[in-house]
Amino acid sequence: MALKISTQGNQVVFTDTVTSRSTMYNSAMVEARYISTGVHFIHDLGLDRVKAFNDIPYDTVYPFADIQNSLGVSLVDYAGVSAYLSNILGNSSTQKDFLIEVARGNIYGYSLVNKLGQNSDVDALTLPEDVWSLGGMYTGFPTGAPETVSCVSTNVGDTGVLTITGLLTSSSTEYIQESITLTGTTPKLSVNSYYRIHSAQYSSGTPTGLNLGVITVGHSTTTANVFLSIEIGRSQSNVGAYTVPFGSTAYMINFFANVKDGGTSVDAEVAMWVRSLGGSPRLRRPISVSSVYFVDNIVKASIDFAGGTDIIPRVYATSNSNLSIQVGYDLLIIKD
Repeated sequence: MALKISTQGNQVVFTDTVTSRSTMYNSAMVEARYISTGVHFIHDLGLDRVKAFNDIPYDTVYPFADIQNSLGVSLVDYAGVSAYLSNILGNSSTQKDFLIEVARGNIYGYSLVNKLGQNSDVDALTLPEDVWSLGGMYTGFPTGAPETVSCVSTNVGDTGVLTITGLLTSSSTEYIQESITLTGTTPKLSVNSYYRIHSAQYSSGTPTGLNLGVITVGHSTTTANVFLSIEIGRSQSNVGAYTVPFGSTAYMINFFANVKDGGTSVDAEVAMWVRSLGGSPRLRRPISVSSVYFVDNIVKASIDFAGGTDIIPRVYATSNSNLSIQVGYDLLIIKD
């Protein structure tokens, strides 16, 4: 069944092209929600589903090719449907706060990633250092084949569930999650083999318990390839590393950095270490940050990273040793 959508005054008209039956709703109260295969409609206030016709289920998803404009011409795909509906729905997703709608999953092909890294002991004599919890140079961007990952704690009491998020291969288009029940200080292997791991979180299984030891995740065979750690009592990794999924482009929309060493006035030079898939690394967007100057920049998508690009903040100069440096950034991920 094709669905023709037109307007009549402030009403949006849904017409079944098979039966020619039509129903109308106030256009300001109808919102389009997109998924990978099509679109469905809800009341904007979330009170109920819009049912164009009595025999259509509440959660009907209309394939993009089945949506027609007022002339009965198919709008073909997401781009055509979303452009058309944004003009006739007074409260459509495209007219709301765009990033909020992306975060809610309402804009097909778009997603957000927030990364926060911390290196709590950057020393002037060991530079450069990357911004991740284990310190030194990051070891989680190997160029070899995927391997299973080994997950282990330094405390026998960590027997909860660790959930990792990673890419299976360099050509993976989506991150996947896998949950692994830890066995304390005995390494536990993942079921899947991974090319990259960008985050992990731990659940002790109790309302108040956090991880008791340092949890690390790395390749099981090439053990030097360590992706991340979870420091004691945090249950969440803090690593600034990210790899853009193949078939997408990432746009940096925000960037922040700070540095401290217990009250002394200190400063550091930081840049984004990036390496395209199969390419050579380079440093992008160098900035200076000090203990009296907190950097928080809205970049507005002026920096882009192609699919397969590895990214991590790198500290390449400091005024002192034993500095604690945090760097975070937000990426808007758009499928190509």
